[in-house]
Formats: sequence, structure tokens, C-alpha cells
Amino acid sequence: MTEGRSYLPIPLDGFELCHPREQSDFEIVNVLIDGTPRAANWSPLDVIIIDDEFGRKLKRSDAPWMTDGCLVFGERVLERLGGLLRDQGELLPLACRQRNLWAFNPNAVLPCLDEAKSEVLRLDTGRIFHVARYSMKEHVVAGHLLYKCDVFRVSPTFVGQEFVDAWRAANLEGLEFDEVWRSF
Repeated sequence: MTEGRSYLPIPLDGFELCHPREQSDFEIVNVLIDGTPRAANWSPLDVIIIDDEFGRKLKRSDAPWMTDGCLVFGERVLERLGGLLRDQGELLPLACRQRNLWAFNPNAVLPCLDEAKSEVLRLDTGRIFHVARYSMKEHVVAGHLLYKCDVFRVSPTFVGQEFVDAWRAANLEGLEFDEVWRSF
């Protein structure tokens, strides 16, 4: 078996962001990008590209950052990694006046967190609200390049080593990857 690794994508400093046109729609994003199939009834969310922050021009991103639970991809990503992404979930079109963008909705929501080996913080109800150190169940995440974790109300999108390698080989810009777990 090959070594397993899980990463959290994070935005590179100085690159564009993507926000819902209405701030209240961030919660809609949290509810809709949850691994439940949406394509059949999807109505594109109205979004804008933030390309200026505090008077500083931001660089064009292939993945303008919205949230860790909703990865947004532009046309270059679809051209270079579209097949891989479609195998792992749905690419849901967004309504953006500046350019074509898609939200990625992973089709895998996995019981992957090994809670006994992870360092977690819980609410009084017992629900996990923060993980300081992840330990994944290797047999559960094996073969999944993009996925969500079932213990969170709003899960970040995790990616595996194969996705990270494909992103880098495609020379895409705007994301870096924080390794949060490895199997050894």
C-alpha cells in the first residue's frame, strides 16, 4: 500500500478571492456544498471576484478562495484537471460576471477521522468543532482524492497526494496545500 497523505488547501497570499455577492450567502454555500448531489437542481450562486484588497492588486487565481469547505475553480483548472475533478465530485457553475467559475462539491463524505488518535476540541454537546491534529483512517481515505469528513457540520475539503501532484504538474496558481496527516 502506498503512503497516505491528506492536505487542506489554503489560499496563497496575494491571490484573488471569490465571495458570494450577498454576504448572507456564505451560509448557503456551507449548506449546499456538503457532498449531497446537487447538479440536477443547481441554481448558480451569484459571486464576485475580489481582485483588490486594501488598495493592493491581487494576482489572478486558478482557484479564487471562498472557504475551506467550498473550493472554487476557474477554466484553466477544468481544462487541466476536469476529468479528475468530475471523477471525485460535481463542478457546479457559479454566476460570476468577471469570468467562468465552478464550485466543487465532493461526492465523498467519509467517516475518516480517527478521533482516538486525533487532538480534537469539542462543544459541550460532544460535537467536534476543531481539530488541532488530524489522524485519518487510512483504509477509509484510500483512493479518495478530494473528500469531506463526516464529523463536521461544515467540513473542509481535504485533498490527497495525487491531487496535490496533479495541481502542481498542471502549473496552476492560487492554492498551497497544508499537510495535515500522513500514514507513517
